[in-house]
Amino acid sequence: MDGEALRLNADAVAGLSELAADALSLPPRSPYGFDIRLSGSMGKPGASLTVRWLQPGRTVPARDINRDGCWLEVGDHRYRIGSPIFQVLGDIDAFNHSPGDAVEEHFRIWGRIRERLGEPQTAGLTDGFLRGFRVISASALTFSIGTDGSGDIQIDPVLLTERRAAEGELSEHVRALTEADEQLFPKRLDQLREGVPAFPISQGTYVIVDEPLQRALSAVRKLRQASPEQRKRAAMHPDAVIRETLELTDEEPTVFVETERFSERVKDVGDWTAPVLPWIKIAAQDWGAPGSGCGIRVNGVEVPIERKALDGIVLEMRNAIRDKATSVSVGGIPVPVTPANLAALEQLQRAVHSRDVGETTPAAPSDVITTTQVLIVETNLDQTSFSKVSVGTRPGKVELPTGL
Repeated sequence: MDGEALRLNADAVAGLSELAADALSLPPRSPYGFDIRLSGSMGKPGASLTVRWLQPGRTVPARDINRDGCWLEVGDHRYRIGSPIFQVLGDIDAFNHSPGDAVEEHFRIWGRIRERLGEPQTAGLTDGFLRGFRVISASALTFSIGTDGSGDIQIDPVLLTERRAAEGELSEHVRALTEADEQLFPKRLDQLREGVPAFPISQGTYVIVDEPLQRALSAVRKLRQASPEQRKRAAMHPDAVIRETLELTDEEPTVFVETERFSERVKDVGDWTAPVLPWIKIAAQDWGAPGSGCGIRVNGVEVPIERKALDGIVLEMRNAIRDKATSVSVGGIPVPVTPANLAALEQLQRAVHSRDVGETTPAAPSDVITTTQVLIVETNLDQTSFSKVSVGTRPGKVELPTGL
């Protein structure tokens, strides 16, 4: 307050509701549509953004428009520019006044403009390049735990961005990329040059990261190429490993965020579940159909195995583990050489033997590693898509917890 005057900055005026603005006798909100066009190439010298004000069926001539802060004067009429258009106009001014070679700054500003406008309004832009050009700003990362071609643990970085939580003033970290782009990102990371602040993920989509996240991604790229033991340690203690790699003290923050999903997944790292699933058809329901009647599923691919070849494959897997080989070929498909995959094949071997001799539950020899793999039993009665699944026995005793 200044005497009988109320002073508001332009952002506050732009953010007023129509009801509040009318109560303060301010000009009405601008009725004109809003469009942005790019001149030159994004991130190159000479690139600039221009604004067009639209009426139904035509563009308002630039000579008829005068903008002064959050006021828009068109002829004899004065209007108030509301949010978020007023903030976008400020971003456009910053874009046009940034250095000509400021690729990173251009990308950051456009990402901010797109976020302010929202997807519906961005989709209405007449500039086809700007309409399809997305810039994702990432500020943190977490891990997704998977396996490599040898069945060893691999860490895939997941980019996160910060936004205001749905309730309250606190912020929260959410996944920055779409599911499809998230799957592409680890491969893109392995190909990146050191210290690149902006890089493409897919057609029309770029990611831009701050310097602390750049350094962390460089560390993750090295960890992805490290030994299986180092990768497992990074999966179990990611924050500590990143600190060691970047030589950070305990007081210095890292950009790693332990999300709830990661916390749940990382518990399984010590007991990795192999991607090989054995399956077997019930003999009485084969109805003389051709085929082996058993096989394995590797990464979603069904690989039939002839009964007479199964024993040889099991023996080959045992020898491969002894010789420290990385994979064996089953039906032309490479299968990672791991104790868990050997256990799955031995489980299939016992089940096939049990089926052939008419037993219902084959006994597992004590010297064979117990597997928790599922055994898929295909009934193949009326629909080939129907599968009955029985889960391997888990260790321990089933009983009520104390105190319940």
